[in-house]
Amino acid sequence: IFGGSYFDIRPSSATIVLLDDLWSFGLVSHTWKLLSPRGRSMQRTYMSLVVSSNAVFVFGGMSQRSNERGPVHYVYNDVIKFTLDTNLWTRSIDVSSSAVHYTQPQVRIGHTAVMMGKNKMVIYGGRFNALYTDVWSLNTSSLEMTRLELETDENFIYAEVVYYILGIFAIISVCSCAFLA
Repeated sequence: IFGGSYFDIRPSSATIVLLDDLWSFGLVSHTWKLLSPRGRSMQRTYMSLVVSSNAVFVFGGMSQRSNERGPVHYVYNDVIKFTLDTNLWTRSIDVSSSAVHYTQPQVRIGHTAVMMGKNKMVIYGGRFNALYTDVWSLNTSSLEMTRLELETDENFIYAEVVYYILGIFAIISVCSCAFLA
């Protein structure tokens, strides 16, 4: 089990809490084992998960960030991978920014994935702005991966400060031009 969400209900509010922990359940031992605790991966819900030999692959899904205007939802079409022997999370490289154009599934949530053999992940359906009925095949051994870098709230606060500074400079420029005219 990876990620998911639950409602944190309090007397004055209810919020959605997204998870990023990874668990396995032993079919023989009937016990749960924590593979990766919270805070080491990307919080996701409505994604698909497959297991192949020594790795766990997670495709797509949705995450949520809150700002002063309310929640903002992000929907993905990337792959994140957890390697069991190294306990390392990696993320697929964004191929849309590379020089060679590849085709890939659109961002989606609520889809299904299965592993066929050791290296072939098959993804079916899902939805975002519409229902998808497409089928995609991914050779997981040929994925270009990079170490997963977690985004912190500080990065978002910094970006908002930069926007405010740019806005102030724009106002000063417009006022200077109007004064000179």
